[in-house]
Amino acid sequence: MRRGVLLAAVLLLFGLPPGRAAGQLPAARDTVRSAPADTLRPVSPTGAMLRSALLPGWGQLYTDHPIKAVVAAGTAGWVLSSLLGSDSEVHDLVDERDGVSDPALRAQLASQIETWRNRRRTWIYWTAVTWLFWVVDAFVDAHLYHFDEIEPDFEARLAPGPGRAEVRFQLTLPLGGGGG
Repeated sequence: MRRGVLLAAVLLLFGLPPGRAAGQLPAARDTVRSAPADTLRPVSPTGAMLRSALLPGWGQLYTDHPIKAVVAAGTAGWVLSSLLGSDSEVHDLVDERDGVSDPALRAQLASQIETWRNRRRTWIYWTAVTWLFWVVDAFVDAHLYHFDEIEPDFEARLAPGPGRAEVRFQLTLPLGGGGG
């Protein structure tokens, strides 16, 4: 648990994107801001993915999601520390079994070793799934980074006709030039 908290603190202190002061958090992203596509900060999906693969949470910081970064670092740290704890337990039990000559006690320790090996295997799977999840999350966030900043062209018309009313909607989203 302490490793996960330490990892989250390191990410918050040193993992902010370049050009952003440590005290500045990103602006709220729930408002629509329009900016020309060529003036937006380029965010590389591959860069976000690689950052998150190296250190879970780093890719989320790169895409200006500090809360997600803390959650990513915390969950990855938790599953990794659980994996290391299970591995340590397996090694301790093996060492204890090797020092015992009583067959009944050796059989009991062998059963405990198998139980802890299964737990370790489960934590290996959870660690891999968690790590992969945060890598994919950073990749997707990087692709959607400028989504709120590009103003869509929306048009709605009411065209009354003889004996009927017709409503037409048209939504045009620019798909290119997002800096990714």
